[in-house]
Amino acid sequence: MNKRRCFKNLNIISFLFGLLGIISFFYFIIIISYAGIKADFALFWVLLGSMCFVVMGILMVLKKEQVMVPKPLLYGAELFILAGLALFLFIEAVIISSARSKPSENADYMIVLGAQVKGKRVSKALKYRLDTAIEYLEKNELTKVIVSGGQGEGEDISEAEAMFRYLVQNGISPERIIKEDKSKNTYENITFSKVFIEPEKTTIIVTNSFHVYRGMALAKKQNFGTIEGLNAPTDKILCIHYYVREAVAVVKDKLVRNI
Repeated sequence: MNKRRCFKNLNIISFLFGLLGIISFFYFIIIISYAGIKADFALFWVLLGSMCFVVMGILMVLKKEQVMVPKPLLYGAELFILAGLALFLFIEAVIISSARSKPSENADYMIVLGAQVKGKRVSKALKYRLDTAIEYLEKNELTKVIVSGGQGEGEDISEAEAMFRYLVQNGISPERIIKEDKSKNTYENITFSKVFIEPEKTTIIVTNSFHVYRGMALAKKQNFGTIEGLNAPTDKILCIHYYVREAVAVVKDKLVRNI
């Protein structure tokens, strides 16, 4: 690689990192404007944007000082970035493909995974899950439903209680609903819900599309009977945010052997 070509490549790479940094900060503003400053994982975009600008700055200094980067170091950096990108795309492909699964009729149990409750009202994400569950439950009257979620910060009641009320208000018999109101995360949603489920039964995991794979993987790891997924819509504005966050969560759960 000659010197001229090397610095031309640095220009291109610097521009790409700068562009990604701008997009990250812009998306962060969109997230907090739409979902609030306390939106989960929102600071990731600030961190990503900052890292991109730091890399861009380093590359610009290298070009200005006419510093030739050793080929092994340059190729190693490129390989690291490409490997990370390939892993991310693979995880996203698995997440997306899992969301396309269709559940069988009259499953024995359904678990609706909890999401944020605002005071006593279900959030938009949770409403999507519940509306999807209601549509299935109306057509499959033999299925029992477990609403799973404890009470977190800013929630006046547990997520399970909020879901219970929403389902009853929308015509689902209270006798079909089981409340699991102790869990604080997806792993606990699955773990604590299992005690209500008889062995070798069919269970449907209901959650937003980005979340189906991990919910099913956690249940399979804990040796449920037959596990199926039912995906609810995902907010279009926060879609990228949710899918990126979920990829990180999948890696974390894989590392700690939850899935």
